[in-house]
Amino acid sequence: MPGKNRVLKQESRVERRELADDFSSVEFKPSGLTMTYQFKLRDISPRGVGILVNEMSKVIETTQVGDVLDMSYYPKKEMKLPISMKTEVKHITKHQDGRYKGNYIMGLFVLES
Repeated sequence: MPGKNRVLKQESRVERRELADDFSSVEFKPSGLTMTYQFKLRDISPRGVGILVNEMSKVIETTQVGDVLDMSYYPKKEMKLPISMKTEVKHITKHQDGRYKGNYIMGLFVLES
């Protein structure tokens, strides 16, 4: 019978839809800066997560689209350790109006964990 012994293909995408559901924040140290920054993760699209960055932040000055950073993702569940994942900055978009006017959304794409 066709399909009886069919093996289902596992999801091959690196990015997971549940990233924003599983983790509350992300922490990283941009290159050239001595401080570590922590941001709340935001579910910004059907395919990705992002962070909201103030326009005055040094992170905006030192981070560019295409940068690959080691980021620590903090689980929402208490008592769990953060998970380090290589993450690419996919876009940096300035809000022109609304509640977050003047801030930037930095879109993130997890490359590997």
